[in-house]
Amino acid sequence: MPLLTVLMPVYNGEDFLRESIESILNQTYTDFLFLIINDGSTDNSENIILSYHDERIIYVKNEQNLKLIRTLNKGISLVRTKYVARMDADDVSLPERLEKQVRYMEANPEIGVLGAWCQSFGEGYNHIVKYQAEHESIRYKQLYQIQLVHPTCIMRMDVLRSQSVVYDNNYTHAEDYELFTRLSHVTKLANLQEVLHLYRKHSNAVSTVYSKPQLEASIRIKQREFALLGVNATESQIESFKLLNYQDYNNLALSANEIMSLLESIVNANELSSYIEWDYLNNMLSQLWFSYCYETKQPIRVFKSSKLQYRLSLVRYAKWIIKRFY
Repeated sequence: MPLLTVLMPVYNGEDFLRESIESILNQTYTDFLFLIINDGSTDNSENIILSYHDERIIYVKNEQNLKLIRTLNKGISLVRTKYVARMDADDVSLPERLEKQVRYMEANPEIGVLGAWCQSFGEGYNHIVKYQAEHESIRYKQLYQIQLVHPTCIMRMDVLRSQSVVYDNNYTHAEDYELFTRLSHVTKLANLQEVLHLYRKHSNAVSTVYSKPQLEASIRIKQREFALLGVNATESQIESFKLLNYQDYNNLALSANEIMSLLESIVNANELSSYIEWDYLNNMLSQLWFSYCYETKQPIRVFKSSKLQYRLSLVRYAKWIIKRFY
């Protein structure tokens, strides 16, 4: 039995399917199973899949369209290998993706989910999307944005089985974000710091067609994670937390005192919940508070009124004074 199964659902994917399939079949790592589930496609997808005569391909056909989440859960239930890697029918995996990910997972048994950087392409897009490398920084950033790109990920099946983890149908179009935040409580997450996947942007992509329900689901996920941390955050507070991390101060609706209160409530709650490693979170929130006060020219007494203290050098102190008055 190989170590790895690559799971790829397909629904009416004829436009890009051949390129996606071949990017997996042409990997430098060759000892894997390729589980392709045709979710009731009505286009030429089935003929394209059946045109490949590779013994690694396992073809499953849903007689009716089960939608993505039920198809993914069906695929997970069929996997018997140590790892499962995700793949989308409109993306391209670079040749060394699987080799590098399996090697990393074998060397780091504490990691349950491993992603990688990706490069978007198509319809004028061409930029590299970078994500955090280590577990604590991934968990922190997942409080306001997803940190693992679903089709770049490889997961440890014993973690999924032992925790009875499946994709949740209550978070349609954000099921990956929900899964990774939930898994972050039972295993460690990581990202390889290199581009191993090409993420196609096009008019029929989920993030384009279903942007509104995806946003609504992501807000519910963030509110749940804040509640687990110990903070009953409103949608406005969650948005403000995101803007603070993006250093987008012009669109912040909260006052300096409200921002200080929000950040202090997070660090105080985390002291009790241990949601994120204490020193790491305290340092991140202190930097957020300093950056906000510095860039928005708050009086130094406002900055110092918070328990979130960022050590100021004499040079930085002088720059702050100059910045406030010029």
